[in-house]
Amino acid sequence: MNPARRGLARALPAVAGVFVLAGCGDSPTAPPALKQTLAVGEATTSYGSGAARVTLPANAAGEYLLVLFNASEAVDGRLQVAVSAQGVLSPASASAAPALAAQAGSAAPARVVPDAGFERRLRERERAELSPRLAALRTQGAEPRRSRAAAAAPALGDRLRFNTATSCTAAATRTGRVVALGRHALVVADSASPAGGLTTADYARVAGLFDELIYPTVTAAFGEPSDVDQNGRVVLFFTEAVNALSQPGSGTVVQGFHWAGDLFPRDSSRTIAGCRNSNLAEMLYLMVPDAAWSADYVRTIVPGVVGHELQHLINASTRLYVSQADEFEETWLNEGLSHVAEELLFYRSAGLGPRRDLGAAALAPPSVQAALDNYQLANLDRLARYLTRPEASSAMDGDELSTRGAIWAFLRYAADRRGGEAEFWSKLVGSKRSGLENLRDALGSDPLPVLHDWNVSLYTDNAVPGVDARLTQPSWDFRSALSVLGGRGYALALRALGAGTPLSASLPGGGAWFLRFRAGGAPAVVSVTSGGSTPPRQLRATLVRVE
Repeated sequence: MNPARRGLARALPAVAGVFVLAGCGDSPTAPPALKQTLAVGEATTSYGSGAARVTLPANAAGEYLLVLFNASEAVDGRLQVAVSAQGVLSPASASAAPALAAQAGSAAPARVVPDAGFERRLRERERAELSPRLAALRTQGAEPRRSRAAAAAPALGDRLRFNTATSCTAAATRTGRVVALGRHALVVADSASPAGGLTTADYARVAGLFDELIYPTVTAAFGEPSDVDQNGRVVLFFTEAVNALSQPGSGTVVQGFHWAGDLFPRDSSRTIAGCRNSNLAEMLYLMVPDAAWSADYVRTIVPGVVGHELQHLINASTRLYVSQADEFEETWLNEGLSHVAEELLFYRSAGLGPRRDLGAAALAPPSVQAALDNYQLANLDRLARYLTRPEASSAMDGDELSTRGAIWAFLRYAADRRGGEAEFWSKLVGSKRSGLENLRDALGSDPLPVLHDWNVSLYTDNAVPGVDARLTQPSWDFRSALSVLGGRGYALALRALGAGTPLSASLPGGGAWFLRFRAGGAPAVVSVTSGGSTPPRQLRATLVRVE
């Protein structure tokens, strides 16, 4: 994703305590000096020239974490950073972070990962092909929300035809049979699906789960979808067309999708830009069991996929018919919200909730493990992937599973920090803006300082005593919770900083680099440069005394 970021080149607001972040962009504010003497758990932050030099006196013995953060609003605005040090010692632990050792735990079930590339391309195609139709569509003033007198839904056994091509200009028609009906779900099975797949009872369970858990949970957070076909239901189409999208041998699978083109009218007029091959229905497309994917696999992944794709449906239909947006949501934020939907389903299914600092012990009961496997295990896995390379990627980029794990965890942190969770999610979905501008409006402040603090908290939460609340994560104890992934544990990438040998990194916008060192016995100096010169104002440096 390489869109130019707009409207966020503003001064970063100063905050209480030692978290001084003023002076981004063109602000004339002089950068603050980094504190030279810190208590354990205390942090100090500066930017630009103020981040160029960290000086510690001889009596400041202790273990320190230095986090360098690129506060650029453009993911592709990479910043070259070099660090050298004198008078410092390598960290006491050979791993540079004894608190980050992997914890023992039960191994997660082996699984092929979802194809993030397919969904990214689909979201980008929506923005490119369908966004130009938005302005023309809303000139009619139509708001096809759910009507009180909904049209009659098809009956069990009825045969329906759908286009699965995800294009306004192409068609790939398939016929399906209505196999289950719920208050909110219309479940249709592709007539061409392989034999021996899901049973009638399976489909009935999906409809019941959608009505009782998925629909009420997701709509409570993000709002209701449109009702363009006026039958009061979302179509869940189980079709081999989804299976055909997976590339054999790739190690990835397309589990399901939503295509916003299905929400458009088919015919264009002077007031409406139509989508000729729209199904004119609220559609979710889901994979079926076949020779490669067992019925047990499909039963396991379907609940989370449905919740994930329902957020996309709500997001698109709200922008189409309610908020009068000029474009669909940026991919990274849209995907992050869908991963939040999965987390909310986990909470409700497990009888848990946010801001409970969930760790391995809370995830141990069998009923919680079942909810974890259905809805939340993939989120934890994605975050674990991000932790292995935070300096090379960013939460503002939805190109990979790892960065989608990061945006989910960041949105959770932002919601916990802001308060008013349901209002926060509904603001993000109901906005006319997109990306960082949308996030800024929902937070009521610049999101980049919040993203900075979240990155630092990836180390400090549940590890460093006495840190400010901004550097904690109230909902999850990830150091403990990630033990459910087996031997990987909490593997945050750290660089050990020693005297004499310079280190370098290329930080994307929103990327963070974690370095740890030990001071003691002599004055210590850590120098930070960019391109051989003083760092620009977008570079943030946070020093935390961790021991």
